[in-house]
Amino acid sequence: PLSDGWWAKLDAILPVEWENDENVPASAGFQIGKNINDRLALYTDVLAGIGGDKAFDWGLGLGIRFKY
Repeated sequence: PLSDGWWAKLDAILPVEWENDENVPASAGFQIGKNINDRLALYTDVLAGIGGDKAFDWGLGLGIRFKY
């Protein structure tokens, strides 16, 4: 958590793929968001594929988080 209802998150995903020994389809993501109220938040995230067997090159997303 950051100040005034903001948050940031960094993810690194390194899956194990048993059938493909030479490449790892890894990815990383950064998310920053703002709590609008107790039940609603908005966020944006940036994703990057890492390695030779990546599932995607990059991505950018916007989202709404419903908290319950």
